[in-house]
Amino acid sequence: MFRLVLLPFKDSLVGTPVEWVTTMNWLYYCILLFVLVVGIMIVVSIFTKQASEEQLKGLTFSSLDKATLKEVADGLDKWDYIHTAGIIGITAFIYYRFW
Repeated sequence: MFRLVLLPFKDSLVGTPVEWVTTMNWLYYCILLFVLVVGIMIVVSIFTKQASEEQLKGLTFSSLDKATLKEVADGLDKWDYIHTAGIIGITAFIYYRFW
């Protein structure tokens, strides 16, 4: 957002310390943002207390108990399968069309 807000004012930023933000290639800027976000994630991970097993329970399929898995499977109806097939079909068409 910082770069997006500055881009319309690109000409008036010449000679300022933030000029590099608007003149940098957007792909390099994305790499910079990726490195920054990974760094923030690592620092937050280091200084945050590890979550307990109870807090993590149910976040992934491997941590679901049998009763919850059965409840999820029983809750599926034909429309869930139809919509899933439709989304896969649209995705396949887009891949086919633009490949």
